[in-house]
Amino acid sequence: MSTRSTLGSGLRAGEYSAALIVTALSAAFGTVLVGAADAIVTSMRANGFDQLTEVRTVLGVMTWIFLGIALFVGAIVTVNTFATIIAGRARRLALLRLLGASSASLRRSIAQEGLIVGLAGAALGWLAGAALLQGGLAAAHTWWGLPVQTTTPWFITDAIAPAVAAALVTLVSAWLGSRQILGISPIQAFGSAQAATESGSDARSSRTRVVIAALIAVLGLGMLALGAKMGLHSLDQAQAGLPIAFFGGVLTVTALVLAADRVLPPLMRIAPGITGSADLLAARNARRAPRRSSRSALGILIGVGLVTMFAVAAYTYQDTLTAYATQQRELSAEDLALFADSMRQVLLVFLPLVGFSALIAAVGMVNTQVLATVQRQREIGLLRALGLTRRQTLWMLTAESARSAVVAVVVGLLLGIGFGWVGALASMGEIMRKTSLWPTVPWQLVASALAGALLLSAVSTLAASRRARRVTPLDAIAAE
Repeated sequence: MSTRSTLGSGLRAGEYSAALIVTALSAAFGTVLVGAADAIVTSMRANGFDQLTEVRTVLGVMTWIFLGIALFVGAIVTVNTFATIIAGRARRLALLRLLGASSASLRRSIAQEGLIVGLAGAALGWLAGAALLQGGLAAAHTWWGLPVQTTTPWFITDAIAPAVAAALVTLVSAWLGSRQILGISPIQAFGSAQAATESGSDARSSRTRVVIAALIAVLGLGMLALGAKMGLHSLDQAQAGLPIAFFGGVLTVTALVLAADRVLPPLMRIAPGITGSADLLAARNARRAPRRSSRSALGILIGVGLVTMFAVAAYTYQDTLTAYATQQRELSAEDLALFADSMRQVLLVFLPLVGFSALIAAVGMVNTQVLATVQRQREIGLLRALGLTRRQTLWMLTAESARSAVVAVVVGLLLGIGFGWVGALASMGEIMRKTSLWPTVPWQLVASALAGALLLSAVSTLAASRRARRVTPLDAIAAE
């Protein structure tokens, strides 16, 4: 009996919808970026622009920076999706272990499912991205006066790379997310395997993960400090300091993701919430199922952090250059106003690119909430049997989501401000020393990010509550 056949239902559209959507979004995003860069180069060539090699280099670097951010966020979302799916399948996987299946064979089967999802999502994303790009260019030619020379063919060889990268990220993320299978033992087939998986009962694995996360965090923070120091030293060193700071930020966020079930749930327990028994249950659930609680918060945290980081870096950059030009008296008041307007236009162009990664995180957050509710059928059914009404069940889920949102927004804001500040120091610290070393925090964008995070939390709670309202006390027995 093969492991593939014993997994039962195989691929389920509902379970893998988030991974499929995230892969498709990443591939579409990369296709649009590559196509747009090709259209810009084509237009410049038609107008006799000479320095096309330099332009291609700059556009290529910018394309892969923003695509890399999207793929990194997508990887986190996909790992969480597969980890949530495995938590829901824990008892079935324990039965397979009891019947003789090895952990390695089960992980290979999950990786095969990840490969199928990755290839399907990449193909859909590539087609959607190409169609979106051609539609956007046609609309720009008709209504916005875009030069007719700004075109690109439907099929671009360079666009294959983003699609392949998105598929590979999904495959690797599925393998990483399936790591929880190693903690499932055959004896759990006779107990609550899912509860054990969500509670993180494998103490040795958890301690190892925390140690690895601590080492990665130290390395990441060191790279952030080095990047900022190089930028403060000279603008020449800033060319190397900014990439170092970027990878330091990636490592720091990776460490937070690895240790999220140790860092975020304690904060959720002390966060302000909704008063009453529902909030008490929500606080206890954060302690009882730290992995599930942390996964639900990571989406908002990453989305808020990304938008805040980019906004802080951009506004700090603008204010620093404006203050420096004023000090040096190099620009008139009219020139300064024109420069500020140009910076705002640049911000309007790049903010949606960063916001796309926040959209990927939002998709993962909503799907994680829905999947977790589906897999908590036995728990919710038992609470209903003990007297919890449908309304109280809804309030419990709302209280859990509110606590997750508050913690995620606060941590995301702190990380975003910190990373944005370090990014500004790493790129232009020498100039900031002559004006102000403190970052500029655009509180209007911060308030917008906060409102968006709370709205997303409400939407995810609504989607999850629709599932929870259907659960009856008898479902607890059926789940057995």
